[in-house]
Amino acid sequence: MSTSNPFEPPRTTDLDAVPGGPAAKGALALSEESLQELSATAPWARWLARMTSLSIAVGIVGLVADLTGSESVTAKAANVVGVAISTVIATLALVVLRRYAAASEALRAGTRSAAGDVIDAQASYFRLQGILIVVGLGLLVGLFGIGILLGSMR
Repeated sequence: MSTSNPFEPPRTTDLDAVPGGPAAKGALALSEESLQELSATAPWARWLARMTSLSIAVGIVGLVADLTGSESVTAKAANVVGVAISTVIATLALVVLRRYAAASEALRAGTRSAAGDVIDAQASYFRLQGILIVVGLGLLVGLFGIGILLGSMR
């Protein structure tokens, strides 16, 4: 069925949903190259998870070292709050990264159905990072605003 409208977008078999076809059922169709690229992310996701775990451990060891120092109680409390916030953020990222690494490993092992899990975990990781960036930038702008307000009151 072709139309004579020159402004109509071209019809493709890949993108047009056929009633009852795979696109209509929501099936995930990925090429072999895409599956190979997704499975190739497994070592990177594991490495990033390890580095995040190491970052958490270094932060906690640094906090213990700071608490044994001769700083004021206010400085110690600020360090505890800072490390607690960064540990929560890193732990959230670590949970998503481990899920991503596990799904990518399953895909690498040949479980083709894990492709959807890899994509979902990847989307969760990027969504989490976006949320953290927006919240961090909002806090930064708020702190700058407070600093400018306090500076102008002098």
